[in-house]
Amino acid sequence: MDPVPEDCWITFHGSGNRFMMCGSVLYAAEPEIVRAYSRGGKLLFEQETTLEDPVLKACGSNVLAYDPGKTALYCLNENTRRDVEVPAGILAASPGPDGRFAVCTTGSGYYSMVLEYPADGSDPIRSGFVDCCVADLLYLNDGRLLMSCVSPDGDWSLRLSGEVIPLDSLLILDMAPWRDGFSVWTDEGILFFDEHGQITGTMPGEGIDWACGDGAALLMYDDGGFRLRIAGDNGSFSDTERLPRRPLKLTVCEDYVCLLDRQCLLIYDEKGALRGNYPFGSGASEILTWANSLLLIGPERLLSHWIS
Repeated sequence: MDPVPEDCWITFHGSGNRFMMCGSVLYAAEPEIVRAYSRGGKLLFEQETTLEDPVLKACGSNVLAYDPGKTALYCLNENTRRDVEVPAGILAASPGPDGRFAVCTTGSGYYSMVLEYPADGSDPIRSGFVDCCVADLLYLNDGRLLMSCVSPDGDWSLRLSGEVIPLDSLLILDMAPWRDGFSVWTDEGILFFDEHGQITGTMPGEGIDWACGDGAALLMYDDGGFRLRIAGDNGSFSDTERLPRRPLKLTVCEDYVCLLDRQCLLIYDEKGALRGNYPFGSGASEILTWANSLLLIGPERLLSHWIS
C-alpha cells in the first residue's frame, strides 16, 4: 500500500494548474497532459491530450477533462481512458456516478443541446432546448441530471427530471450535491433543496467563493476584510471573526469548513468557532477533500492532514 504520512510534506513529481480529487486518486491537469497520482504521490498513469487550459469535473470514480468551447472531451478513471469528440463544442460537462456523462453543446434550431452519454461512450440521448440556454450541468448522487438555465429575457431556472424550478432574477453561480438533494450558489446567497426540488433553507450573503459538502460556507468581503458565513442546523448560520489574512482556497471536510491562506490552514466548526490553526499554508496553492482528511498541494509536494 502506498504510504500517506500525516502532516508531513512528501515529494510529488509532477505539476499542474488544475487539480481534482476523485476517490483515492489525485488528478493534475496542465496543457496537453493529465496525470493521476495516489495520495502518497505515486504516479499511476498519464494521458496525453490536446487540451490547452483544461477544466476537471469529478463524480464517483470518474473524471472529465475538457477545454470550454473546444471539441475534445477526455473520460478518465483508474481502469479506462477514452476521448469523445463533440463537434459543436463543449459548453459544460458533468460526469455521473455510474460512469455516464452529459455534455451541453449547441444545436441547429436550439439555444442549447444536451447530450447524455452511456458509460460506454456510445451514441448519446439528445435533448434540445428552444426556450433557454443551459449554463451548467450536475449529476446528483441519485443519478438524476440537474441543469441551470437562463431564458432569453435573463431569468434563471433549474431543471430536474423534466420539472422547471424558477429562480427569476437570481444569478446562478454554481451547484453542488447537498445531503439527499442539492444546493445552489447565487449572487444573493446559497439555496438548499431537497431531492424533490423544494427549497428547505437559505443562507443569504454576497459571497466571493463558496464550498459545499456535508457542510456549506460562503466567503464574504466585509468592511475591509474577509469572514466566513457557515450553515448550521434548521436554517441557521454563523459568521466567523474577521479572517487574519487574505484567503486563498476554501473547502468543506465532514462538518468542518477549511480555509487555506498564505501562512496557515484554518479549520472552523459549524458555529464559526476556530478549531484548528496549522502552519501548512506556506507554499501551498490548493486544498482538496478526501474522506475525513485534507490534501494540501504545493509545487511538487503534497501534505495530508486528517480532520478526525
